[in-house]
Order: sequence, then structure tokens, then C-alpha cells
Amino acid sequence: EELKAMYEKDSATYAIPEQRRVEQAVLDDKAKADAVFTAAKEGKKLKEAVTAAAGNSKPYLGETKFDPAGLPAEIGGKVAAADEGTLLEPVETALGWHVIRIVD
Repeated sequence: EELKAMYEKDSATYAIPEQRRVEQAVLDDKAKADAVFTAAKEGKKLKEAVTAAAGNSKPYLGETKFDPAGLPAEIGGKVAAADEGTLLEPVETALGWHVIRIVD
């Protein structure tokens, strides 16, 4: 009982927040982000779309796991609400224009 009470008291410290695995690119302008989004929507792999639009693959950040609550407010809710496989339309944050595909 004592152990159970300790666990329940501190259960939040044992919880792992939901994470989403996303593939993303961050571009410096909307026109490039729109071009990446369009090419990816038409079936191009995101990295290939970034390379075609930006002239190199530097804006492509690859796949990463995120807790949506830890993402910039402009994209956190969208990432959390989107279904697996969804390609989000470009979203601007202080970091640039994000094009994000929800992996899982």
C-alpha cells in the first residue's frame, strides 16, 4: 500500500508524453515551402522535393520524434491532431516555413 501510494503521488514523473514522429523541412520563404508541399503532395519524397525547390537538401531535417506540446505553438496542435501519413500545408514560425509529414 505504501509503495502504491508513493507511485500514485508521483505518477506524473513516470508518464511519457505522447510523441509523434514527423518528417520535416524548414525553408526560408513561402514560395519554396509551397513548391515543396506541392511536389510532396504529388508523390515526391519530401527530401527530393526540398532539394528541387531549395537547390540543396539542407532545409530537410529528416525524421524526428516530438512531443507536440514542445513544438512551436503554430505547429504543435496541428501535429498532434493530424493523422499518420498527413502532409501539413506550410506553416510559418519564427524558425521559417515548415512542411511536415506525420510519420506516426
